[in-house]
Amino acid sequence: MDTFDLKTALTLLPVMSDDETSVKQLVDNIQYYNSLLTKQECKNNLIKFILKSRLSRSAKLRLQDDYSNVEDLVSDMQKELLPRKSAAAIQSKLQKLRQNDMPIADYGKQITELFVDLTISQANGNTEYYNILKTVNEKQAIKQFSDGL
Repeated sequence: MDTFDLKTALTLLPVMSDDETSVKQLVDNIQYYNSLLTKQECKNNLIKFILKSRLSRSAKLRLQDDYSNVEDLVSDMQKELLPRKSAAAIQSKLQKLRQNDMPIADYGKQITELFVDLTISQANGNTEYYNILKTVNEKQAIKQFSDGL
């Protein structure tokens, strides 16, 4: 895209609330829209639009007033607005989880969520580590699922 389109931005970028899901959704959509823009002027307009109209009040206090590029904005949003999760704590929780009287679908969902959180936490934002960690953690999650039944 050669221009920043306000209508597209309004549709694609939701107004953030302070919950983790809305922050993740906004970050993902920012990254997607940024990948479509080619001109730096358009990317600057995207940054201004996000800072002025898409962030919650508390997020505006925790982020800078201006950014030179979208990647820095996204990085700060991930660092400042998303809770940090300890890989050791997640792994411990994964190892202790048992089905007990929980429906199997709910048990599987919890195992999956812990697997995803563990992989993200261990990768620490480095996308190169995701594929390696995903394979290792997936095997651990499958084993834990069967052990916990």
